[in-house]
Amino acid sequence: MIRKIFMKFQTSLMFFLSSLSVAASESFLSLQAPIQKFFLPMFTTEGHKQWEVEGEEATMNNLDRVAIRSMKMRIFPSKDAGDTWYVESPSAYIFIKSAVVEGREPLQVQGRGFRASGCDWQWFGKKRHLRVHRNVEVRFDSQCEPQTSAQP
Repeated sequence: MIRKIFMKFQTSLMFFLSSLSVAASESFLSLQAPIQKFFLPMFTTEGHKQWEVEGEEATMNNLDRVAIRSMKMRIFPSKDAGDTWYVESPSAYIFIKSAVVEGREPLQVQGRGFRASGCDWQWFGKKRHLRVHRNVEVRFDSQCEPQTSAQP
């Protein structure tokens, strides 16, 4: 009797584990398939859209890292100040948990009154900070006036 119960338990356990294995492999396969017309918005803790990334095609290398082709990003103004920035690059990687986007290929950035470009770059979404490491070029569309300090 105990042996019969054990055999049924063992059969049920094997069936359960094999179905988990199939589900896990199907999930893994779906992560490897490219996502066409990828779009990922990022929000503040208050629920305001902070920035968004889109691309022609994206592939999830793992649950945190997404490779994206023909990347376009919009960075929205903070609640304090600023204007929308438009960012483009042929390819980039998005690290979802840390809210970082980075790439080695050329980057084009456009905002009100300026254009910038460069290579080997990183966008730190939580800090709202863009760092460009090589071939940096910035062009201002309007003349910048230096700020003067107040006279005593």
